[in-house]
Amino acid sequence: MFTEFCEGGSLDKLMFDSDEAMSVNQIHFVINQVLSALVYLHEKLKFVHHDVRAANILVTSEGNIKLSNFSLAAKKSDRFASNKGTYSFKESPNWMPPEIA
Repeated sequence: MFTEFCEGGSLDKLMFDSDEAMSVNQIHFVINQVLSALVYLHEKLKFVHHDVRAANILVTSEGNIKLSNFSLAAKKSDRFASNKGTYSFKESPNWMPPEIA
């Protein structure tokens, strides 16, 4: 899988390198873009990303958002059917929901 070069870097780097907090409008934009990507993955491709976090959200030079790092991604049926509702995949613990971590 390939993605375009995202000159802005990762969202976590941008947040840590900045002296200012993101504005509400910036946060809203990022969340909408990420959710649009996840809806596409879930509904159209039937994939689950499994590692959504600021380090895996890239920013293009135009300010658009791209989801990256699909190393833990899987078809919905692969993991959910075989685990019968349990979670056995390895994610980043700091970014996992507390009911799974």
